[in-house]
Amino acid sequence: MRKKCVDYIEERQKILGDIPKIDISDRLEKLKNFYREKDIIIKFAPDYPDNPHLNAHITRSKKKVVIFSSEWAFQLIFKNCIEAEMGFIYTLGHELTHKEIDIFPLKYPHCCKFIAWANEMHADYGSSIKVFNGDTQKTVKAMNFVGSFNNYDIEDFSHPSWVRRLYYIQKYPLWGEDLIRRIARDTRCFNERIIRKIINHYTITKI
Repeated sequence: MRKKCVDYIEERQKILGDIPKIDISDRLEKLKNFYREKDIIIKFAPDYPDNPHLNAHITRSKKKVVIFSSEWAFQLIFKNCIEAEMGFIYTLGHELTHKEIDIFPLKYPHCCKFIAWANEMHADYGSSIKVFNGDTQKTVKAMNFVGSFNNYDIEDFSHPSWVRRLYYIQKYPLWGEDLIRRIARDTRCFNERIIRKIINHYTITKI
């Protein structure tokens, strides 16, 4: 069953064993306060301790609110490794980029997948610039960490697979028309009017 963040972490401790007891609530509050001082509100959603995964999403609030899966809290508090930290700030940057200039995919029903994937890749590049100064190696390292907790090679209507995302980010050093057109081909969107609209939207507006 889903468990609130503190209960989730305690359950994960039991599953893994040999993890030191600490004041989890205090650590979570310090983490939240750190970002609150940057005008970012982070929350941790209830989750299943026997199925750890690293997800996050934004809310419709005008404020910068990002909701993370509880596994993120566990990784940051107990694993305390550079990979977890890099993965977290990459994910935070990704979600905050989504909040800026995403295009609503259903606005163009015949090319929804193309637009959704373009949104995702724009968020990856935006995060890279926000948190790693555009350093591709650091971005790849962070993405690999997140992808290792999720299904690397599964993609759907709204998200390219982690394998594909990592390929894009390494093949195309800069976000722009070349990659947007590649995404259009990969999602079988051949409507030049819509492709041009997306290119204009994302290249006129700076990341």
